[in-house]
Amino acid sequence: VQSREQLAERVGARIDAAPGLHYVRTPQHIEVWDGGTRAFETGHWVEVHPDASEGLGGRYSALWRKRDGRWVIHGELFVTLERPDED
Repeated sequence: VQSREQLAERVGARIDAAPGLHYVRTPQHIEVWDGGTRAFETGHWVEVHPDASEGLGGRYSALWRKRDGRWVIHGELFVTLERPDED
């Protein structure tokens, strides 16, 4: 996948073809700073099909901000990496 548009198209087609498809994020590192009002999370993500097989996957990062006592995502970046078992 070379661009944001290509990824959106590919993911949209995959979801249409497999109802129940979902994506799982697995955090590996979370760092909190600014007195506990901002946090940065990094980890891996994977696409999981209804039959429990895995598809696309890669790395992600997310910036969280604490607003009114609740953590909310302020921004995310997902990078698709080819899985070793894919051609």
